[in-house]
Amino acid sequence: MERLIYWGTEADEKFSRLLYDKNKYQTACQWIEWLIHGFPWFIFATLALIISYGKNFDPITQYGFVILNIGLYMDLILVAIIKFYIHRDRPLKTYLKYMEHTVDIYSFPSGHCSRAAMIVVMFYNYHPLLAIPFIPLPFIVGLSRVALGRHYITDVLAGVFFGFLEGRLMLTIPYGVNNVIRELLK
Repeated sequence: MERLIYWGTEADEKFSRLLYDKNKYQTACQWIEWLIHGFPWFIFATLALIISYGKNFDPITQYGFVILNIGLYMDLILVAIIKFYIHRDRPLKTYLKYMEHTVDIYSFPSGHCSRAAMIVVMFYNYHPLLAIPFIPLPFIVGLSRVALGRHYITDVLAGVFFGFLEGRLMLTIPYGVNNVIRELLK
């Protein structure tokens, strides 16, 4: 069993490095990284929630923004707990350079991929036809994360898996939470 784990780790590092070395789309990958980065999403989701209640949007839209906000914060907490429990270092090639821009020093799982997967699952639930073009987004984000040297392939796959589960979990939140938030914002 130990040999199998070692082989898997070695293959993961080898293929992740290959994707990093063959990356000809550095700028595009960095744009993808920032488009799904947590900070803009937290700002957007919070402002959207406040505006939706201030402008009396329909209750379904308000509920969607409530569960989006809950999902984003839950994702942040869950990914942080897993990262600090697993302690997998980021690929060494970008480790020192990346540390200048983040406090997140661990690699497993990819928070960008979990966030992207969660958002796509939730979006698909509300607008299936509009969401179809976005279904590959978590994998595109994952490829960009590996190509930038931020993550290994298994980090990305785990992130997509956790994000899918988080999205499904967010969709089980009762609609009544909308009324609670409305009362809090009065």
